Amino acid sequence: MNNAIAITITRLLAGLTVIGILVLAPACAKYQPRPISAERNADAFAARRLDDPDLKKFLEQNIGHELAPWPMRAWPRSRTD
Repeated sequence: MNNAIAITITRLLAGLTVIGILVLAPACAKYQPRPISAERNADAFAARRLDDPDLKKFLEQNIGHELAPWPMRAWPRSRTD
């Protein structure tokens, strides 16, 4: 019977430890308000291009193979295989 109590106490302490970590972990994040510039965001969005070399690099890293030719003439949905 003592072994069963020890196991129960161990599981309870482990559970409380996990709950404590989950409750306290978000307290480490700090919010720092910054102004949002709609003009700057719109300019950055308008400057995006489908022939950007950084886009090619990102796609190749995430797809797992080289994309040729670049820039692509068409962007078919099946191109990600």
